[in-house]
Amino acid sequence: PGSFVDYTIDLFTGIGSAILMHHDEEVLKADVRRIREMERENQLFTYENQAALMKSASVKYISAGEESHTISSGRTDF
Repeated sequence: PGSFVDYTIDLFTGIGSAILMHHDEEVLKADVRRIREMERENQLFTYENQAALMKSASVKYISAGEESHTISSGRTDF
């Protein structure tokens, strides 16, 4: 199993970064294009389908024994 992935809202919530270096500028440009393509096509990560969490993208359900908690981000932009 993996871990929960949420939207990045600042530098500290970013899920990763890439530092690219090469002596040929064209190679760097091609690498950046490929990374951007992977971002657009949602190919950077493999996501599991979790139907219970798909009820609302802005609500996460947490169950701890007999207690259940709902955490809402209040976000409406997805």
